Amino acid sequence: QYARNETASAKELVSEVLEEVEERIHHRNIIVSQKWSRDYEIPNCNRSLMHTMIFNLVSNAIKYNKDGGKIIITGKAVGNGFVLSIEDTGVGISKVNLPFIFDRFKRFRPEDEMSYGLGLPIIKSIAEFHEIKIAVDSETGKGTVFSVHFPVA
Repeated sequence: QYARNETASAKELVSEVLEEVEERIHHRNIIVSQKWSRDYEIPNCNRSLMHTMIFNLVSNAIKYNKDGGKIIITGKAVGNGFVLSIEDTGVGISKVNLPFIFDRFKRFRPEDEMSYGLGLPIIKSIAEFHEIKIAVDSETGKGTVFSVHFPVA
């Protein structure tokens, strides 16, 4: 039921998401920068699911960032594929917790009362459905980078 044969611009999706969360970014005084070597047309996708995946990644970059922090969004060609990275300067994820971040209902911060631990599992499900790989690099107290590796078009 989720299969679609749509094409979506990565840059356009990011712009739409940033517009949606603009107030949250402003409220936390977060600086957002973007670096694009080129845009990428995501083929054979469900555009709505792609939007949800990027929204959840950016939303987490805001939620777990520090006031006055930064979010750096990078889009670059890698071989014949494309990598979209969303980096924040927030609290980071401990190396002990990294293997479990995509587990449903897993919450690592007790103060996260508004979280159900479903954002990252949703991201993983959308990525797997579209044969996209996600890599995570994080350091406690320094921030996190989620890299979304789109397959060769």
